[in-house]
Amino acid sequence: MTVIPRFAASLTGRGLRAGLVTNDQGGGLVDTVLAQAHATPVEEVVGGCFCCRFTSLVEAVAAPRGPA
Repeated sequence: MTVIPRFAASLTGRGLRAGLVTNDQGGGLVDTVLAQAHATPVEEVVGGCFCCRFTSLVEAVAAPRGPA
């Protein structure tokens, strides 16, 4: 487990909600797969960096999730 899923698990263990927005630049989506493997909610911004796809980043952060 990498530090990001471990940190997300730590927050969840404290009763907080945590999730990730990933921006893998290759076809493998490594960060997304790692987050999913650790049951961390994840949204993807694909097709460019966060600055070039800022609208997609905002939409991913604002996407509805499960119960609080």
